[in-house]
Amino acid sequence: MSPPGNAHLTCVYWKGQFTIAHRGQLEGTIDGPGYLIYVFLSIPGNIENLKKGLEKHVYEVDLDSEEDLLALKATYIRWDAEVLERSIDLTGEVDYQDVMLVMMPHSHFVEEACRALYPSLDRKTSASVLEVIAAAGADSDEDLEKLEHEEPTQKKVPIENYLGMAVSDGHIWIYVVNIDDNTLEIYTNREKGYEGHRFWGIWDKSAYLPCLIYTIGIDEVRRMKTEKEFYSHFYRHNTRPSRRR
Repeated sequence: MSPPGNAHLTCVYWKGQFTIAHRGQLEGTIDGPGYLIYVFLSIPGNIENLKKGLEKHVYEVDLDSEEDLLALKATYIRWDAEVLERSIDLTGEVDYQDVMLVMMPHSHFVEEACRALYPSLDRKTSASVLEVIAAAGADSDEDLEKLEHEEPTQKKVPIENYLGMAVSDGHIWIYVVNIDDNTLEIYTNREKGYEGHRFWGIWDKSAYLPCLIYTIGIDEVRRMKTEKEFYSHFYRHNTRPSRRR
């Protein structure tokens, strides 16, 4: 279980289900990932690009799976070979730091590869994972016809699903970009589970579930001029109800 405030989830809820639940390891409070989400939602077109990225580029992986890890490493090695080729300077010498990344064992590969090629798997990416997915979506229009026939491993944005943390860790903050309702929802702490709760049914239906403390329309966020206005609205309107209908 993560210490209070030191873990959070960035989720997207679309078409009646959670499409991503990305774990972040930075401070989970409103001026951390909350700021990143505010900036993302403020930019026109980001939600549409996010939807394109989710449809065409996101695929789920399990880094505890040897098969998934090998597939990611194979992609990384091909990418690293291109970097290595470009790193040969005019004297013909090679930067062997790139070679060492390719040769490293799996235990070290994951962290280094995430930083180099897969920010969507890096916990330090935090809520910027939304930007990563939207950027892939923005590039997808010209590749749309080709992507119709691609296999999942050829997509650009691998995601590891941490939705279970929503009900297993009582300290985390959870940010849900709800595309269906065009809202941002923020959860923290716990309340007794009930039917109709956003996280109902993830685990045992009797479990304590994240407590919804704040909801704001995405259109309202876009009308805000600065992040300070966003913070002020959050501090004035967040609540900690014992039950939500």
